[in-house]
Amino acid sequence: MPKLHEEPLPGFVAPADVVTSAFSALRPPRRVSVSEWAEAERQLRNPGAYSGPWRNAMAPYLVEPMDRTQSRAVETLVMVGGSQFGKTTLGENMIGHAAVCQPRDVLVVQYSRDMAIEFCDERIGQKLIRVTPSLTRLLGGSRRDDKGLGKRFINGMRVMVGWPVPGQLASRPVPIAWIDERDRMPNDVGGEGDPVELARKRTTTFKRNGLVLVTSTPAGLHPDDVGPDSEDASPVLVLFFEGDRNLWHWQCLDCREYWTPGFDFNRRPTTAHLHIPEGATPEEARDQAVLVCPHCGGVVGEREKEIMNATALWLPDGLTVSPDGEINGARPMTRTVSYWFCGLASPFMTIGKVAQELVTAERHYARTQDESKLKTCFNTAFGFPYRPRAGGALPVEIEALERRRERYRLGTVPKGPRFLTASVDVGKRKFDVKVEGWNEEAESWLIDRYTITHLPDGSEVDPANLAVHWELLTKKVLNAAYPLADDPTRELSVAGLAIDTGGAAGQDEEGLPTEGVNLQARNYARRLFASGVERWRVMLVKGAAQRTAPMLRNPTWEVDDNGRRRKDAVPVYVIGVHALKNVIDTRLRIATPQGGYKHFPADTPRGYFEEMTAERKIKGKWTRQGPNESWDLAVYCEVLRQRFRTERIDWNNPPAWAQTKPVGSAEASEPTHTAPKKPGGRRVRSKGIS
Repeated sequence: MPKLHEEPLPGFVAPADVVTSAFSALRPPRRVSVSEWAEAERQLRNPGAYSGPWRNAMAPYLVEPMDRTQSRAVETLVMVGGSQFGKTTLGENMIGHAAVCQPRDVLVVQYSRDMAIEFCDERIGQKLIRVTPSLTRLLGGSRRDDKGLGKRFINGMRVMVGWPVPGQLASRPVPIAWIDERDRMPNDVGGEGDPVELARKRTTTFKRNGLVLVTSTPAGLHPDDVGPDSEDASPVLVLFFEGDRNLWHWQCLDCREYWTPGFDFNRRPTTAHLHIPEGATPEEARDQAVLVCPHCGGVVGEREKEIMNATALWLPDGLTVSPDGEINGARPMTRTVSYWFCGLASPFMTIGKVAQELVTAERHYARTQDESKLKTCFNTAFGFPYRPRAGGALPVEIEALERRRERYRLGTVPKGPRFLTASVDVGKRKFDVKVEGWNEEAESWLIDRYTITHLPDGSEVDPANLAVHWELLTKKVLNAAYPLADDPTRELSVAGLAIDTGGAAGQDEEGLPTEGVNLQARNYARRLFASGVERWRVMLVKGAAQRTAPMLRNPTWEVDDNGRRRKDAVPVYVIGVHALKNVIDTRLRIATPQGGYKHFPADTPRGYFEEMTAERKIKGKWTRQGPNESWDLAVYCEVLRQRFRTERIDWNNPPAWAQTKPVGSAEASEPTHTAPKKPGGRRVRSKGIS
């Protein structure tokens, strides 16, 4: 008989200890505020930073929100801001107070399961309970009291941590629910509704003793720009505007007038208070940036910021304060209390650090038209919703692009391009091809756009099944060269080729499905590399499913049955199509020649412009409205340009692939092809495209 293994029984406990432990649950609530408890008992442990007792003077703007979490007049408390200003500490102190002073269960909702596990272990277990003696003494001693997604104290109070799924938000009632990072959560949890509304239902049983705390960095758009009902609006800012809309007001040390750092007189976010010397580098911005009073122009540095934070106050919408401190107006009548804090006032992030991040992001945008760094800076450093530089959501007009045709023709290289990239989008019975010219500042020129549908013998191409048809791309695209518009005796060769591997499936001889285009593209690249073509010249791409995927990251490689990389493996780059399309859209909106501007030849057909405007951003997602091959080809050319790392090239001594050559010194071709299709399938013909 196998032995039965049971968990060993704990050792005997003295009766006096049992009685003492039981009495702790009978203690009446301690009548101290959250901020008073935090200053008296909360400990911080941040290796490499500050470790020691919590002091309210560190973050005086947290005192009022902390204390109002205990107000019976508050049903929902909303805290909006960037990173590194203490919104998580607000929730932690609320939990500590609830455990020690007024035992009430708390549900914490993180935006993912992994974050829930990490938050419970790291933030609550390691950085709150185990460094604060009063909480350590109250934590239960059994395994079930200290679990990965929950903590139980000997007075009966529990902390439960979950994530936004129906089971976490639709079970038994709880007096306090904390929704952390609301803007990273879905607006509809499992078809049951908004996570904040679900949390409110869980606290309803406790009536005026119930509370929903919502903390988040804004990730969507400002509700005033798109409407509060738009799915693009920041959910936490929609909640903020439902409340009393408190802003942090400083009193100027020079003119004594009050103002709100990061917000104008209409209470709209602004960067106007941040003064950075014109043309400053990121390092110079870090050392020289200051804040400026909008009333008198008084300069605010780090020392003045500390003094002004100590005497500042929260003011809701509808109230004003005079220089002598007299408050006038009427406070909004609402059971939702909301606060919005700008990172410029944060004691945990210097003015110079914010300025450095902003200048770095601005430079990145000027060079690439990629707004991702700007969005991150505004969201996390300032605590603001980012407003896209392209302006509103109106689509680019075809007529506006047509008016930008210039005096050069398809199939020629005008003045300006330093190198050429080609891209191929593989259809069921065609190869769509595009060639773009670039300079070092990502300014681009359309050089060629055609579609290969037939072999020289007149038969249709079949990219999904026939490897030999891919050899057309070698001569017609990869080895192509284009004459200079102002000197037909010289030409510029295609530097590199990007091929989309997502395409139609194929069939084997027995009619069974095969990988089709995906496999054929990899085998084609394998043959090219085996024949001596440099690996950097050919790039296989595949669009990432996630909208948040980076534009360009390290490639994936083919593996064998043992999980090892194949000796003849070719890399495939999974690219962030959503972010790349944002870049292309921004560049199409640039009105004058400069970095990122797109040029079009005089004989560009209307069908090309229709394809370049065939996608619309609907609810934050790019959605196809018609044939969009030219749009996709622009994405592949752009990611290939990025892979070339052109910003690192010495353009006074360019590489061979960025130099012109006498005609005939490089293998050139004159492809026959068809033009882009208009919606509905009718072809557009124009001189230069047959």
